[in-house]
Amino acid sequence: MRNLILLITLSGCVLLEACNSCGPAPTTPSLAWGVLDKSTNTTTQHADGDTVAIAPNDQYIVTLQVQEPEGIKEMDVSGTGTLTCSTPKDSNGTVFTSPDPFGVTIPTQTTNIPNPGSTSGFVMSQPFNFFQVDCGKHQYANMPQAEEFFSTSGTLKIQGTDITYKGTKRTATLTMTF
Repeated sequence: MRNLILLITLSGCVLLEACNSCGPAPTTPSLAWGVLDKSTNTTTQHADGDTVAIAPNDQYIVTLQVQEPEGIKEMDVSGTGTLTCSTPKDSNGTVFTSPDPFGVTIPTQTTNIPNPGSTSGFVMSQPFNFFQVDCGKHQYANMPQAEEFFSTSGTLKIQGTDITYKGTKRTATLTMTF
């Protein structure tokens, strides 16, 4: 099972686990976060609304963990960010930094649960490395040509949503900074 989870995660797919009979059903709803730093193989747990500082060169997977007494119908993870972006050093050692921050989005990963009864589950983001977030190709006044820009600092706001079979929608947020 561990190899299957790793294989699915490495392929960039969404992984969901929902459970009907994994123990007693939760009595209160709970949305929480798990952050796996794949570079150090360290997982940290975070409550809704937490802020976590991340290492820019490490690779991360963010997991929304749901306990839902009304039954999980759908879960998703998405996000937005405001990033300062720069070019990699060129052959002369020159780095260009964007004059204004860039807005970025993290694609939504959605999982639907086909039948009622699942009260515990999780959905994972695709793996990402903060320094590899592509800010696009740009050219500013002092640049000889357009170049690719990548994030160098900023904030990512991750949002998770749980929709129940009764139609209740709950959200949780996690802020990631560098």
